[in-house]
Amino acid sequence: MKKILVTGGTTFVSKYVAEYFVNVGYEVFVLNRNSKPQVQGVKLIEGDRHNLGGVLKDTFFDVVADITAYNDKDIIDFVKELGSFDQYIMISSSAVYPEYGVQPFLEESEKSENKFWGAYGTDKIAAEKALLERVKDAYILRPPYLYGPMNNVYREAFVFDCALADRKFYLPQDGGMKLQFFHVKYIVKHILGWRQPYFVLKIVLLIARYSPIITKYQPERLIEHSEYSFGSSAITDYCHRRRVKHINVQHGEKLRYIRDAFFHYDECYVWDEHYVNLFKEMHAEPSQFKVAVPPSLHIDCKAYINSSVYADYKYYLAADAEEEIKSIVASMAFVKREGKTVKYRIHPRYTDLDVLRKYVREDEIELPKNVSILESIANLEYAVGSFTTVLLQSHLSGKKVLLDDVTYRIRFEQLKEYGYILAKRDVERLSGRQI
Repeated sequence: MKKILVTGGTTFVSKYVAEYFVNVGYEVFVLNRNSKPQVQGVKLIEGDRHNLGGVLKDTFFDVVADITAYNDKDIIDFVKELGSFDQYIMISSSAVYPEYGVQPFLEESEKSENKFWGAYGTDKIAAEKALLERVKDAYILRPPYLYGPMNNVYREAFVFDCALADRKFYLPQDGGMKLQFFHVKYIVKHILGWRQPYFVLKIVLLIARYSPIITKYQPERLIEHSEYSFGSSAITDYCHRRRVKHINVQHGEKLRYIRDAFFHYDECYVWDEHYVNLFKEMHAEPSQFKVAVPPSLHIDCKAYINSSVYADYKYYLAADAEEEIKSIVASMAFVKREGKTVKYRIHPRYTDLDVLRKYVREDEIELPKNVSILESIANLEYAVGSFTTVLLQSHLSGKKVLLDDVTYRIRFEQLKEYGYILAKRDVERLSGRQI
């Protein structure tokens, strides 16, 4: 039986949390001063979170649900009293966002004082900071106005009571300010109630990203390139509720990775039947696929001929460490023995150019800012590398490809196992060029 520790447990959200987890079979511990009636079935730890005297040190909790942390001292004093635990979830508040922020708020939105909430919001910001300094992988939820059973403040319910009674009530200023209301059941059941809440948090964040886009632009179709997002099925359903078609376009190479499993869009455009079969193996929705090869994968090489950037062999670097760069340069030594030319094209984000310059001449380095990828591929005989979309572009554009199974011998064996498209085709290996 899993153990959950709930701070509070006698008022509104914390009481609802305690009752919910008792009903779903958890061993529920509540921490409070025992000044109010307890939920039936809980185990009471009577005390003040600021002065626990070590009573929690010897108990492991699968989940710590901290509902009553209002400032940094609440966090600091409580966390140091905990023993071991798996997940820590703190209920913060959307009051951490300033009143002038664009709604709905995003996780990465600015956090600062809200003039309507004052110290309540800034204290919550301090509490969040203190928690993340002590529990790096803690989950922090920032719900807006909460309503539902056990609510001890007649605030949110007033609005709904007026609506149900067809009674007028006044909105501030011109009534244009948008507010969000969450039912306490949603927070507890659909977020805290997940034993691995990351999935639901991911969905909530994705909806927060999609919602303002759909609201602002009212699109008929929303196109993205994130088939690796395991939340896509839920987001597709969300888009349907907003009358939007959800479409994905393949971006970059794909392997037999668990992150690419189970996804579902209305339409998913892939480069080759190979990817259709690969995704189907991982239980993606079969009906969504359409094979469509973008022009950038079938380059008209004659249109990009430029003798000044030509090399017989071009090695396409990625996030290679210095020892790997040394090995790559050594494995390409055969080129000069054959009287041919070689260039090394850096990755615009990941290659350490200073390291590369230690091992090759300046005229052997190809910079993306000077040579487009289409021009680069058009002016070579062999494209060389380990795992990059450029190799497939070269292969489909009629160029020869050398797969690096020298520096990346173990990776090459893994790529075959993971279903890399070129590892399954008749493509030459770099090891065959070594003396």
